[in-house]
Amino acid sequence: MTTGSNKQNGREFAFWDTRKFENKVAGGALPSGVGISHLYIDDEHKIIYIAYRGDMIIGIFQYNTKDPSNLVHQDNHMSPNPTKGFSLMPKHSMSSTTHEVDRGVRIDNKGNLEYLAFRLPNKTGLFQTELYSPFVSPEPSNNYTDWAKGEDKEKKMM
Repeated sequence: MTTGSNKQNGREFAFWDTRKFENKVAGGALPSGVGISHLYIDDEHKIIYIAYRGDMIIGIFQYNTKDPSNLVHQDNHMSPNPTKGFSLMPKHSMSSTTHEVDRGVRIDNKGNLEYLAFRLPNKTGLFQTELYSPFVSPEPSNNYTDWAKGEDKEKKMM
């Protein structure tokens, strides 16, 4: 997925097949604004976070792999100061007791850090295993010596 601007300076997105970049697979318009967009994708939950540098909005979208042109806007995170940087934190830093599916860290143009918890609604308050599928562990699955010999080991999962 890429983002950019069209000839009328409107924001747009496109999905590409990395085996053949000649034609995009799907695309569409994004909400207007002036900031440069940076993408963060949570593939497990099919959520895309678009942080607009220089804007006060982080857009939250959901996508469908069967119809990638149908990018559905779910919500916005609004902040009082423009965003200078944003990144998603590793999955092991989330709190499953509060139904947090992603956690981000944002820095504004005044140098303030803001930790953002992205949660899915849960009326029961119970743990939902389907929200927390296995994810890649921060522990390496291979060492340099084996990797240099050409061994490619499976990722360790948590």
